[in-house]
Amino acid sequence: MPARSGPVRQDPKKMRYIEWLTTPEIFRSPATKQDLAKELDVYPKTLYNWENDREFREVWHGEADVVLEEHGAVDKRQAVLDSLYEAASDPRSPRHVSAAKLYLEVIGAIGPQRIDVHVSSKALSMLSDDEIESLIARGLAEQRAEVEGGES
Repeated sequence: MPARSGPVRQDPKKMRYIEWLTTPEIFRSPATKQDLAKELDVYPKTLYNWENDREFREVWHGEADVVLEEHGAVDKRQAVLDSLYEAASDPRSPRHVSAAKLYLEVIGAIGPQRIDVHVSSKALSMLSDDEIESLIARGLAEQRAEVEGGES
């Protein structure tokens, strides 16, 4: 079940996955990524790889905005974000820190999750390909564990 290459918008499987991702969880069919992978005739790892592809993430982010606009959520979302930002920006507010933290979490949660890459003190050019791949895999595993831990 190899992944198809080419632009995301021209790949019906990738666009189907983006449609699934931008559907609220309670309305998703099938309900799990594993079942969707079976439907698309790809490995579950392929879905994970797509999620981490720059072009895929850009299209996903754009489609998420379209869905929000269709449901009239953009104006409401902006009003809430503006209000939250005001509270976060006011150091006299007793909720200043929690509002700032929530604001930053919310703006990151609207689209695809950001991927943070941390490089050790060892110069990147001194690392072997295997060491680099190991660092990336460890970082992605930590991120996945953090996301899955937040869903429980």
